[in-house]
Amino acid sequence: MKYITRELEKVVKELIKVFGLLDRASVPRSKGAVICMKPGLGAIDRDNYIVPVWMI
Repeated sequence: MKYITRELEKVVKELIKVFGLLDRASVPRSKGAVICMKPGLGAIDRDNYIVPVWMI
């Protein structure tokens, strides 16, 4: 399970790079979230969250 968690974290970090591109382009945006199969709610950083699909 630890391997899956580490791999998920790598993928999520790549995904949130897109949010940084939007910030530099002066595109207005709010908080972001990655929807996944993780068992609990989490945060990547102060503006990006990890939301389990079962919570939607």
